Amino acid sequence: MPFKKGTSGTQKEATSKRNIGKTITADDVQAMLTAIIEQAKAGDIQAAKLILDKVLPSLKSVEVQTDIDTVQAVSIVDLDLILAQGLAKIQQQCDE
Repeated sequence: MPFKKGTSGTQKEATSKRNIGKTITADDVQAMLTAIIEQAKAGDIQAAKLILDKVLPSLKSVEVQTDIDTVQAVSIVDLDLILAQGLAKIQQQCDE
């Protein structure tokens, strides 16, 4: 049966979604969230991704200013110190 002029085929689907939205209670939502959390804890990667994508904000890149002008040959001890100082500067910039 063809659709009436000016009527799309998605109206029935839209009405169905509206009705479902009216029938879901706060207890239903709580039960769904609890189930998804339990699935994530049990190792369900899709459930964990769903939670993390919706709950945690997207991580954004941070520009880091450095004082390194040239690369020189250094010992492992010196390199460890340089890295520690660099990480401290990055943490400081992120905290600002």
